Amino acid sequence: NKLDDLFDAATKVKVITKLGTNLEFSVSGRKGRGRNGGIYQNRGAWGNLPCGEAFIAPLEGSANGVYFVDASHAGVGEIFQPIEITVKNGCAVDIRGGREATILSNMLAAVDDPNAFNIAEFGIGCNDKAKIIGITLEDEKVLGTCHVALGRNVLFGGKIDVGVHVDGVIKSPTIYFDNQKIVAEGELLI
Repeated sequence: NKLDDLFDAATKVKVITKLGTNLEFSVSGRKGRGRNGGIYQNRGAWGNLPCGEAFIAPLEGSANGVYFVDASHAGVGEIFQPIEITVKNGCAVDIRGGREATILSNMLAAVDDPNAFNIAEFGIGCNDKAKIIGITLEDEKVLGTCHVALGRNVLFGGKIDVGVHVDGVIKSPTIYFDNQKIVAEGELLI
């Protein structure tokens, strides 16, 4: 809940890593998600397990920079050679790396919709029991990781509705909400 409250109050997020990630985007007016903690009591409520992430839909068109996925990526699996994703005006414009980057590029191109490249989600892992295992659904929950998703975000406060949503997990990030450091090289500071 604390991370969601910080997401709610933030206007800008910046992510950096030793691999070279340097990504910034606006979250102004958007609300953090993840407050239910994996407990779904109401009819129609949805989510995934294990629990343990706070996430938000960045403002469409606002993300710029580069990020390196080095844990796992949905639709790809475990990452052995980091995937370098360059972002301009809210969309991935270049995807580089080895075999994993080729798989991701081909998967997104097959959707045949430019919105597949939208920076859809940013999340921070909060589960101290989760481990990096090469499966994105668990990896994105690991305490101190973060993830960036491409594609659809309409289900959690965004405006893009496209037939894909794939998360890429980043190990040991440093994350700022506005000028407040929230995560330092994978260590949650709040």
